[in-house]
Amino acid sequence: MIVALLALAAAPFSAIPEFPPDPPTHGGSGFERPSRQALDFAYEAKAAALRDEMHALQAADGGELTAEHRSYVRQKLEALLTAYRHEVRLDDPMSVNADGTLVR
Repeated sequence: MIVALLALAAAPFSAIPEFPPDPPTHGGSGFERPSRQALDFAYEAKAAALRDEMHALQAADGGELTAEHRSYVRQKLEALLTAYRHEVRLDDPMSVNADGTLVR
């Protein structure tokens, strides 16, 4: 054992075996993905843009959204929330379906 340690100490640095690379995360939490805080900030910015669009429509409608514009804003909000929930599930390494399969 001492001989092996001496051989490693005398060997050039490049001859020392390296650790294997980390496995790919396939979109799960890790160093490759933006943080959850960055995800939250991105969707907060999209929600603020939708709110500003809603206020512009409300002002154009005379202070009260028409039924058509209300439906339009609701559809955009539902799409935004669905996309956000999907991104959060992708980021959660413990997230699984009821049958135990991954949600990805």
